[in-house]
Amino acid sequence: MKYLRHASGVAAIFAGFCPAASPAFADRLTGPLVLVDERSDRVDTIYAFRTDGGSAVLPVADPDRTGAEAFAWRRQDIARLLEQPGVQYVETPAEGHSGTVSDGAGYCLERGGMQVKWTACNGRATQAWTMLKDGYLLSTAGLPATLGYAPETTDEPGASVFHSPIVRIAVELLQP
Repeated sequence: MKYLRHASGVAAIFAGFCPAASPAFADRLTGPLVLVDERSDRVDTIYAFRTDGGSAVLPVADPDRTGAEAFAWRRQDIARLLEQPGVQYVETPAEGHSGTVSDGAGYCLERGGMQVKWTACNGRATQAWTMLKDGYLLSTAGLPATLGYAPETTDEPGASVFHSPIVRIAVELLQP
């Protein structure tokens, strides 16, 4: 009976003996596809991406804003952002692991040049990503580059890759 009163302590001990039960040892994470801008002039900016039924990785617009700034959410608005229809949820490799970034419906994020899109998962090298420290997703197909989004630097409407890490995935929103 004494042990039943301390179930949380037993669970913590079990997690210590069973690495797969601990988030620190998970090799895959799931959650919303939200990117955090790391550039000094946009330190409070986040971007989320939505499903569109096609291959594009398109940003979620803030219905309360217009123009290019409609896609630049503020960190304090994260709860409202996650309530928006169509926010894309993904499964990613955990820090230090490699694999696909998938949508759970058989599509993977694939790099084609400097652009990314959703394609049927089939294990191509262009679908491989490595989660670096602090949430940077690295593609090594071609010249290494990280997943990113910077609407002011491209004519393309969706996510792309950059040779310098300017945004990271919001790993704090992901779960094992």
